[in-house]
Amino acid sequence: MSSVCARVPSIRVRLDRWKTGLVRELFEVGPDSLERFLSRWHGPADRERAVVEHDLPRPLREWFELTSCWTALDDTQNVVLKTPRLEDGKLVFWLENQGVWAWAVDPVGDDPPVHDRENAVGVPWQPTGVPLSTFLLHVAVFEAIMGSANAANVFGLSEVREILAPLRTLPAADWRWPAEGYRLYAGDSTLAFAGPEEAWVASQGS
Repeated sequence: MSSVCARVPSIRVRLDRWKTGLVRELFEVGPDSLERFLSRWHGPADRERAVVEHDLPRPLREWFELTSCWTALDDTQNVVLKTPRLEDGKLVFWLENQGVWAWAVDPVGDDPPVHDRENAVGVPWQPTGVPLSTFLLHVAVFEAIMGSANAANVFGLSEVREILAPLRTLPAADWRWPAEGYRLYAGDSTLAFAGPEEAWVASQGS
């Protein structure tokens, strides 16, 4: 693997063009899906790949190495912990930005399943049904939406349904945070994170 990430043409992000095609790498998940998505959404990598020497599950180590290639990924809504911590038998790797929700995996296994919970004493871990590699791809989608300079926050049942109509749900269980029923959605150049009556939407166009 090269120490310098592959470069692709820059992409200009807009909200005034909506397309109904699918972002293939999000629905036909493979080993290179994360890199393909990051390149497609954020444009060319702008720095060399870091080498991560921590003893981490493979997908998390690859996440840190790959995301190190984009300065745009330095600022995120939630926090992927560079030094995951062990809590109640699980390795916590992602925290909500105010610390109220946590995501974790078993400390063993090549691609362990992700669990989550409210970040409070005595609250049990619950399975998400998603392996770590796929979940980190979804983290990248979530952060792309929340970090976009050209995003919209939409409210209302009919408004949310209209926004989501041309999109497809990413294959995964509902998120329990920020409330039950939130999902990720994607089209050819549009991403959304939405519950029944609220959506965050970001779209890009050529």
